[in-house]
Amino acid sequence: NAAYVSQMFSTWVSADNNRGSIETGSTQGEMAITIGALIPICCIIFAFISFCIRKYITEKISIDGDKERINCCFNLGNYALFGTVLAIYLSSDLFPWEKIDNIPILSILSGVQFPWRFLMMAQLFGIIVLGCLIQLTVWYRPKWKLAALLSVLCFSVISASPYLDNTSEESPISDRALVGIATT
Repeated sequence: NAAYVSQMFSTWVSADNNRGSIETGSTQGEMAITIGALIPICCIIFAFISFCIRKYITEKISIDGDKERINCCFNLGNYALFGTVLAIYLSSDLFPWEKIDNIPILSILSGVQFPWRFLMMAQLFGIIVLGCLIQLTVWYRPKWKLAALLSVLCFSVISASPYLDNTSEESPISDRALVGIATT
């Protein structure tokens, strides 16, 4: 009952449960189980910044000489990044759920009915990583604030667009009646 890796990161999903998240393949006809592509992209960017160029960024950012806030933002982002990766691993089909029963301490986890529910925690932690990434971007390049926020907003709306369609023929009768009244 765990999610396939291809399911977890798909961006273009169908809101119609009859078609599933991918037209061809093993997820046809299944519910769309995804965190999208925005969170993994932000996690990769944050991991690169945090583990490769953190020292350079910390030296370049000057927010009233308070390096403690920068380090706190990096630490919070790193903990959230770890939580995101762990939750994604727990929800995937790569985690050996069938072997958990044999380990006495972890056997309590064998009662998890649908492991893909850990994706909710991955989204929560991923949003924290995204927030830390935006905050570091604003501190590093204040002029990029609007561009960073608009790109996140646009990416989110594009990813959610299959669920925002209210013009389908399957809309409730009351909605069609209101449209009919408004057009006459």
